[in-house]
Amino acid sequence: MNQCVIISGAHGGIGSAAAVAFAQHGFNVLAADIADAPANIFDGLPIRSIKADVTDESQVADIFTHLGPQDTLAHVIAVAGGLLPLEKAAVDPLDIAPVEVFNDSLKLNLVAPYILLRNSLKLLEQNAAAGGTPSVCLISSINAFASYGGPGYSAAKSGLIGLVNQLCGPLGKAGIRINAVAPGTVITDRTRELYADNPNHFERL
Repeated sequence: MNQCVIISGAHGGIGSAAAVAFAQHGFNVLAADIADAPANIFDGLPIRSIKADVTDESQVADIFTHLGPQDTLAHVIAVAGGLLPLEKAAVDPLDIAPVEVFNDSLKLNLVAPYILLRNSLKLLEQNAAAGGTPSVCLISSINAFASYGGPGYSAAKSGLIGLVNQLCGPLGKAGIRINAVAPGTVITDRTRELYADNPNHFERL
């Protein structure tokens, strides 16, 4: 059987690094992202890129159709998300982003990981029942604990931690580990672009 990993947001800085690391450790990786994969980034590795908008339930369900009969889903990593530029643009503390931007951030950073998680549970449970040690990892952020801007983004990343706290008991009883990881600011192509107007941003952090 092939041990497989599904990673959302797999073409960005954190997601692509995770995909490469899993592949180098012998896993087959389904790398899902709404953006095209950077050229040559996965060459020679057992990584299959899948174009998908993970805020869309039907497109998330389609990711799982790429698993073959000899594939066992071992791990799910929900990386997709990020601070929306329109949230960052609200620099006055009393001029927070419009409600529709807040909703968009929650959809991308909290609802999308939930959709991926929900679609994966039956396959992860089958793995556990067969003696495997499947897991889910949701990528939260330092923004869940401290003030770095982006109310919607921060609320969503806090929500992921609440989701893990709620589900770790029942999923653990089914043999599925679930965790949230809360990195600090990571310098990637996307964050460089987002803060291109503020060259001292990363040094200040």
